[in-house]
This record gives sequence, C-alpha cells and structure tokens, in this order.
Amino acid sequence: MSQSKTVKVGRAMLSVFDKAGMVDFAKGLTAARVEPGVNGWHASPDR
Repeated sequence: MSQSKTVKVGRAMLSVFDKAGMVDFAKGLTAARVEPGVNGWHASPDR
C-alpha cells in the first residue's frame, strides 16, 4: 500500500484561457497561503 505525502506549495503559476471564476480561485489560493502568480502575457483575439 502506498503512503500519501503532503507537499507544501508556496506559489502557483496560473495560465488560463477562460478566466471565468479566476478571481475566486486566486482568492482560494491566497486563503490557503499560496501566492498566485501570472506571467502577464496574453494573446490578442486577432492573432
């Protein structure tokens, strides 16, 4: 039988296409003491 291990996460990189619910998800990460990060890059719709 395998044992489960707990991993401490300090930062999570977020990359999404559909941003619906993103704010609530990021707030949940923050509440769990995980720093949400984004890279700031986005594609414009005409690409």
